[in-house]
Parts: sequence; C-alpha cells; structure tokens
Amino acid sequence: SQDFGQEAIDILLKRMEDKKGQFAVITAGYPEPMETFLKSNPGLKSRFTQFISFDDYSPDELIEILTMQLKKDEYILTKEAEELLLKHFIKLYRNRDETFGNARLVKGISVDLRLSLSKRYLNTPEKERTTESMMTIQKEDVKSILKSESAEFVNIPINEEALTEAIHELDKLVGLNSVKKEIHDLIKLARYFTEQGESIRSKFSSHILFLGNPGTGKTTVARIFSKIYSALGILPKGHLVEVDRQNLVGSHIGETAEKTTAVINKAIGGTLFVDEAYSLITGSSNDFGKEAIDTLLKRMEDDRGKFITIAAGYTDEMKNFIGSNPGIKSRFTKSFIFDDYTPVELLYLSKIYTNNKSAFLSKDSEKRLEKYFLNIQIS
Repeated sequence: SQDFGQEAIDILLKRMEDKKGQFAVITAGYPEPMETFLKSNPGLKSRFTQFISFDDYSPDELIEILTMQLKKDEYILTKEAEELLLKHFIKLYRNRDETFGNARLVKGISVDLRLSLSKRYLNTPEKERTTESMMTIQKEDVKSILKSESAEFVNIPINEEALTEAIHELDKLVGLNSVKKEIHDLIKLARYFTEQGESIRSKFSSHILFLGNPGTGKTTVARIFSKIYSALGILPKGHLVEVDRQNLVGSHIGETAEKTTAVINKAIGGTLFVDEAYSLITGSSNDFGKEAIDTLLKRMEDDRGKFITIAAGYTDEMKNFIGSNPGIKSRFTKSFIFDDYTPVELLYLSKIYTNNKSAFLSKDSEKRLEKYFLNIQIS
C-alpha cells in the first residue's frame, strides 16, 4: 500500500487503451512472478493477449553460444575442453532452477576461461609461448574454473544454540516417545561423525517417511526436524515447504512437471514435506500424479544432499504408495512411526489447549473427558 508501482501500472494501462495501435508494450520476466503480475490487476490480462515463452538453452546450445563468443575474439576451444564443458552444462541444466543464467551464465564462464588461460600462459616457459598457445583454451583451463565446484564439502561447526532450541521444542511435545528417541539417536550419530571430521551431509541424505494417523504431530515434527538438520550442518537453510497433491499435480500435460519442479526448487536447502503422499496414486491412467512422483524421484536423486523429502500419510495407504513404484522404496530408506495418543496424553493436550485460551477444566470435566478418550480407544 506504500508503493507507487500500482500507479505506474494504472497509467500504463490507460495509455495502452487510449493509444491503441500507436505503440506496443512488451513486458518480460520470470514465468512465476509474471503470473503474479498479471493477476494483480484485471486489466493486465485483457491488455496482454500474446504470450511468447523463452525456453532455457539446452547444453548443446550453451556450448554453441560459448564457442561463438570465444571465436569472435579469436579464441579456440579444444575438443577435450569442449567435452568437459558439455558435461558441466548438462549437470547445470539438470539441476536448474529460476536462477539458471542461460547465455548470461555462458558469458561468465567465457570470462573465467580467458583468465584461466592467461594465468597458465604466464606460467609457461618463454620458449614454449606461441600465438596459438596464447589463444587456445585447454582441458586444464576448464578444470581450473570448475575446481571450486568439485571441492570437498567442508564441515561446519554445529550451531549449538539453534540445536538446543530445536531439541527443547521437540522434547516438550506431548507423547511421540519413539519418534523423539529416533531423532535423539540421529543427533548423537551426527555429533560422532562431526567429531571424527567426516562429512555428515552425505551420510544423512536419506529421504524419510512419516507414517501415522491424522493429528499425531507429523507436520509439527517435520518443522522441528528441518531445524535440527540445519543446526547440525546437514541442511544449509532448514526451512520447510509443505505441499499436498494440489500443489504438485496440474490439469494438463506439462503443468505437473512445472509445478513439482517449482516446489522442489523452493525446498532446496531445507525440507519438502509432502502430506498425504498416497493421494498422488489414484490408479487412473489419465491422472498426472504419476508424473509428479517421477519428477520428484528424479530430483531426489539428482539433488541428493541438497534437500530432504518427508512423505507423510496413513500407514496402510502409504504402504500402497511405496509399492506403486520401485523407485519410491529405494529413495525413502528411513521411516518414523507416529503412534496414536493415549487417553492420558489426549487429556493432557486438552488441558494445554484450554489453558492457552485462558480457561481451565474442572475435575469433573477431566474425568468425563478421560472416560470419553478411553471409550474411543476401545472402540
């Protein structure tokens, strides 16, 4: 409400209508933010009726752009150097997100390659220096600029303050004793590997299943779990992206892969929590849920260690989900079982919720509630 951007849009829309046919307006931007832009004003969608989508450049096209840029300044790229760069571009293309630089990325690499070549040339014995060697980019020049990316993961100290806070948050939850024990065991193991100077990110890259009935604390624990992994240095950000079928599955061909990819990109550095994951399997051949699973499974492997996926749902339904695709079982290698709350725990939760509303339960109310919870458990 404090911004004057809306005023700019209103003036632009009015002139576009008043001076129709006298000038053309081209707006450009990233797909998702541009969708938000178009929805911000009903007049925008009615004015902008033509859409041109600019796809990302393929690895082969990126190599072609790089070769053209180098050739323009009379540089030569050896076949071995080109092959190594193509592998690098393929890797970047597979893991691309909204920050993927396309031709801008190539321009940066072109500058780095020339600098790497110059450094190598200056270290070459004077008698071996030729005009050709000064303008020929070798495989070692490519290796030099990629060196930082292939460097080993550096262990960072455990954030003790954040870890203590997250553990306290976990421990004060009612019940969930088996889940708490498993998480505490994971923390002990992570501490051991850290003390040994080993990379824990690769050792804790498994994706996880949360199995249990609704209301047993799966989402709450997932949020805390992500914080713990961040404090331990396993996940750099520690945020949680919560999604369900609606956030992943589209209504037409191609939309599902786009939606699922966008969601995963948001989860990089943290945790992707897929609630009621079994709903992605409907059994219908016309359903796009399978496409969402295939996209997710590929990224879970390609970006292993960059984010954690927690798939949650009812125990029996999740068994069907796991059995629907061989890749699911191989990706989700750890499971946490969320038991139902006992009548005593349900009563304790009732007291907490009531107290939070500045009220309290009478002794008679407590007895009635406890009896009610016991009857539910028996039935």
